[in-house]
Amino acid sequence: MTAELLILILAALFVGDPVPAEASWSSLRYLLTAPVPRARLLTSKLLVGLGLTAFAVLLLLGWVLIVGGIFYGWEALSLDVGGSLTWSRVLPRLAASAGYVFLAQLPFAAIAFWMGVRTDAPPAAVGVAVFAAIVSSIPDSLSALGDYRRALPNHYAREWIGLFGPDADYGALLPGVLWALLYATVFLAPAYRHFARKDVLS
Repeated sequence: MTAELLILILAALFVGDPVPAEASWSSLRYLLTAPVPRARLLTSKLLVGLGLTAFAVLLLLGWVLIVGGIFYGWEALSLDVGGSLTWSRVLPRLAASAGYVFLAQLPFAAIAFWMGVRTDAPPAAVGVAVFAAIVSSIPDSLSALGDYRRALPNHYAREWIGLFGPDADYGALLPGVLWALLYATVFLAPAYRHFARKDVLS
């Protein structure tokens, strides 16, 4: 629940907020007066936003481990199907799941980024990204759509849960990674294109 809600909101905020925030402060045009290409300025803001999102994922993972260890102990992870996983087997899976959760946010972070360069209102960029995630989850719950649901940006968001079974199938994460990168490219490209031609007045 935290990965699908809290991290999503933070990713949309970190990635979608910087450009419209600068515009709302009337400082964006002053940044562009420096001899720095617009694409470079946009890339720096994107990388900082993604870096903060990655830090939020790691911070959440560390907090969960500390709280879980305090309340439930530091013994091996017991599985519902029987057996257990030692820490030497759990830690690599935790790292992979954290990376996957980060990548799963890329489509909606890209949507927030795209909206951020088109508006001067920071809440609009974040709101559109969260709304897109909610709307995407509705058809994903309809089994009548069959395989068409695989094209939705959050269809594979929970695939990381499968890592915490007796045998981790890392290959099952590949479709989710590829779809996330595809959606990120689809929304980041028009963001750069629009910002390169945008008449910045604020």
